[in-house]
Amino acid sequence: MNRKSNQLLITGFKYVVALLFVLNLFSCQELTIDSQAESTPLIETDALSEYTVLASTPSNIKFAVSSNMPWRIETDAQWCIPRPGLSSASALVTEVNLDIELNDLETERTATLTINADELGEVKKITIVQAAKVKLEIQPIEDEFAADGDQKPFTIVANNDWRVTSSSIWLSFDVSSGTGNNQLATIMASAEANTGAVRTATVTIKSGVEEYAFEITQKGAFLEMEPLTPEQMAFASSGDSKVFDISSNIEWKAELVDENDSWVTLDTTNETLTVTATGNTVFTAREAQILITPTVAAQGIDDIIITITQGTQFWADVDAGSSATFNEAGGVILTSAGKARMVTNTPMKLGTYIWKLSSVNIPSDAWFDINGWPNVSPTTANHHTYIGSTEHNTTAAGGFSWAMANYDITQNDIDNLTEIKMVIDHDPDNAGKVKFTVSLNGTEIGFLNNRNNPYTDPAEEGTIFYFGFAGGGAASCTIDSFEAIPIE
Repeated sequence: MNRKSNQLLITGFKYVVALLFVLNLFSCQELTIDSQAESTPLIETDALSEYTVLASTPSNIKFAVSSNMPWRIETDAQWCIPRPGLSSASALVTEVNLDIELNDLETERTATLTINADELGEVKKITIVQAAKVKLEIQPIEDEFAADGDQKPFTIVANNDWRVTSSSIWLSFDVSSGTGNNQLATIMASAEANTGAVRTATVTIKSGVEEYAFEITQKGAFLEMEPLTPEQMAFASSGDSKVFDISSNIEWKAELVDENDSWVTLDTTNETLTVTATGNTVFTAREAQILITPTVAAQGIDDIIITITQGTQFWADVDAGSSATFNEAGGVILTSAGKARMVTNTPMKLGTYIWKLSSVNIPSDAWFDINGWPNVSPTTANHHTYIGSTEHNTTAAGGFSWAMANYDITQNDIDNLTEIKMVIDHDPDNAGKVKFTVSLNGTEIGFLNNRNNPYTDPAEEGTIFYFGFAGGGAASCTIDSFEAIPIE
């Protein structure tokens, strides 16, 4: 075989290998190129004739070109560039990506891509349509809607179709959609009558990929109170009254959560709540809850609950071996082996003083001791009363001019004792003087009259009460309450 024949044989072999390679490669693509003779020019693509993309988020367009000859893609728009734009020498199947820029114009634009092959000329035209940049201008509603139903307008300017929605069924629109034509569109929003609390709804306008939202408010019923500090809710143990401001446009009422809290009284006006607490007659701190609600139920109006507190008026004066313990009702259980008594925090002057007792165990060698002692020096107003079967008297001491009154009290009286009442009042029979009257279980057992009135001295602050056991034998009792009613 001559040299020329060998060359032809080698060349033919290369064409066969190349053809087999092409056929094998094409079988792995979505595109199929019909087998033809080597010499036939071929070019195929899976590109669509037209693509539509968004202005702000253009899609990633890809297509394949299969060819056995050189090709190129020409574009008439610099914002749409094919990559690669021509074939490589060794490539038979090529993936083409379109590099599309964002459209900042408010008009639609079009690019035309032309695929050309050297031997075939123009093979295919591809049109890329890019949407205009969405224009969405909103003039929202800023004023509140009236509670009895209201209408207010807002405007839309858009270059794309738009749609309006509401987050709440009570807010509707006369027009809920429109065609974007860059013309001002006025939409009327209507709110139904509101019989409940102040409410809000969100208005959302969508146009293409753009979205705008604003919130509207409709007036309604309200019942409000500024938060209170613990100090504002604390009432003096001796009795107190406070006024709280209430903000409301509806009728409301205030009531005690527990009707047994009779130590609290309530008084209301349209704008205020006055809370009055009597002096704390028990020996522990106490609290009461006040509920403020609309007179007629209103949807969305929350109840207001105030918890007021009141400290005790007393402290315990107890020595070793004695005790003062408190029960759930606020009473104090005094057990004395020498001294166990309660002391008032507040000095007192003329008044009615009532001790309620139970579980009394005061044998004949013991007594219930009521000691009124001057609050501060140099004041001198003091008095002393003993309630027992062997010790039973009242002494008006310093400041009252000294005198003593004895009473008839039996052990049976002591064993059945439930109430001690002492009245220190103006003496009706002696002008400018004071009279002491003592009663057990509602029955007067004696009095001491025509005593000086030390409380007329401006320097006299009053008398502190010590009561319980302070001498004598072992004894015990429960003091359920102590009430002091001042007398002017």
